[in-house]
Amino acid sequence: PLTAMRVQAEMVDEDETREGLVRSVEEMQSMVEATLTFARGLTGNEAAETVEISQFLQDMQNGAVAPFALQPGPSTDIRFRPNAIRRALRNLIENAVRYGSAASVNWATDEESLVITIEDHGPGIPKANIDQVFDPFFRLEESRSLETGGHGLGLSIARSIVREHGGDVSLENRKQGGLMAKVQLPLVDENLARGIDNDT
Repeated sequence: PLTAMRVQAEMVDEDETREGLVRSVEEMQSMVEATLTFARGLTGNEAAETVEISQFLQDMQNGAVAPFALQPGPSTDIRFRPNAIRRALRNLIENAVRYGSAASVNWATDEESLVITIEDHGPGIPKANIDQVFDPFFRLEESRSLETGGHGLGLSIARSIVREHGGDVSLENRKQGGLMAKVQLPLVDENLARGIDNDT
């Protein structure tokens, strides 16, 4: 249907009307593709692996499109779907770089959890929107430009992936300015591990 609409739009004689229709069709196409990517990201059949987190994050830093600082942390083994978690963390890091000019990644552990934090130095998020930004297609950026604001799926994807692993993602404004995204993943959860493996 979108292809047919594009063909019909191209046949409009009036230049301004034609260009407006073509832009609208292209935006719809882009949103459909983003939605399909979102759905695929939540239904993948990737096998779980045991990963050493410091090496995992170092590898992410070495291959990052959006450079980030990585602070030292404990050597810890954790079981998860590496490609999925890499995607979730990449979304959070790229958000920090896009809206906060830079990202700093830290990690620590307690008896039950691995906690990864991504901090930036941007304007933060209004308190009223701190949970709303996880809604699919919600964008704080008022411009409709997809170049500057994306589709508003990055945070939704990140939280959904982490929750599939029995963890969660939260956001909070830093007292010294900027935003902190906190990713919490269970270190030991035999039921979760079996559930992840059984999916494959």
